[in-house]
Amino acid sequence: MADVFVGFLFDTEKEAELLATSRRAASAAPNQYQKGFLSGFSEPMQILTTLSVGSFPRLNTRLIFKREKKQAPEGNIHYLPFINFYLIRDWMFKKGLYRELNRIIKNQEHTTLYVYSLHMPFLKNIQKLKKKYGDRLHCCLIIPDLAGKYGLVRRGIKGVRDRLQADKKMRLANCADSFVFLTEAMKDLFDPKPYTVMEGFLPSCQFDYSNTRVPKSVLYTGSLNRAYGFGTLLEAFSSIPDPDAQLWICGVGDMEEAVKTAAKKDPRIQFKGFLPKSEVAALQTQCDVLVNPRTDEGEYTKYSFPSKTMEYLLSGSKVVMYHLPGIGDEYYQFIRIVNEPGAEAMAKALQEAWADADFYVSQSQKQVDWIRREKDAKTTVAKIRDLCNG
Repeated sequence: MADVFVGFLFDTEKEAELLATSRRAASAAPNQYQKGFLSGFSEPMQILTTLSVGSFPRLNTRLIFKREKKQAPEGNIHYLPFINFYLIRDWMFKKGLYRELNRIIKNQEHTTLYVYSLHMPFLKNIQKLKKKYGDRLHCCLIIPDLAGKYGLVRRGIKGVRDRLQADKKMRLANCADSFVFLTEAMKDLFDPKPYTVMEGFLPSCQFDYSNTRVPKSVLYTGSLNRAYGFGTLLEAFSSIPDPDAQLWICGVGDMEEAVKTAAKKDPRIQFKGFLPKSEVAALQTQCDVLVNPRTDEGEYTKYSFPSKTMEYLLSGSKVVMYHLPGIGDEYYQFIRIVNEPGAEAMAKALQEAWADADFYVSQSQKQVDWIRREKDAKTTVAKIRDLCNG
């Protein structure tokens, strides 16, 4: 018997390497999700991973990524080698991954394979291995997001590739034996098979709840993309005349230059760029209000759960956001909802939130206790193991 995880996981030391060589920040949310998933297992497992990095030379200064093995709290991480040219790296990873998985599976009576995301090299290997090993291999496919018309459309060559590959990815995914979906609505897009819904996991970073809160401070962390409503947030904050209000912004994206321009015009806006998770966690317990300006526009919102929702609630801060269809109703007992689209409604919600003087006495700890209890990794992963063994 063997349990194997395949994904894009990187350990803390590797994160520092990626920051040093990348010309754009590595996404923290997928790594947090994968680490959270693996923390739910009582025994460390074998982890086969590639790195989701920009291509050499435009987006990354490193051309060759060598084979490496690391021992981490999540398990034994095996970084597969690749040459960092667009398309070549996917071909190399597909070949290398098949060799490693075939070596493991052929020596076991039964293998459970947990695969993270609809990445084409992963899906092609699942299909090939299922044909070869049949019931000796159970593949549980974890689907955190979708491509094509069901996902957030990207621009440029990656956007074109997403649209061309979307239908093929969905078909290939059906060769899996079971699914882990991010939202309930996802189940309707795939063949009826055993599944569970797992929105995400609590971040591994530590929150210092003794930090002093800065009144009327609003913090946004994540992608600075217009598609996520970030332009509305800037407009809303700028319309608030209160000189004591502050907007702190952490992240990178297509609105980065707009943020820098806004910060020059308005000294209340502080752009902090991309920060390590520990520094973001410190800010999340120092601010008064955490905000997510993403609206419910677009079909993709049914299939999307913003990962920051969990860490926002865990920080104990006030949380302001729109009602999104991909977020379960249970979360909204602790979330302040922006009632309608537009900057005016957003500005009103922010001001109402920081006017709530009793929150940190009566509600903050209840919020933290709830998210810790209900979204515990070991409880969630136990459901998934039952799914795979059932």
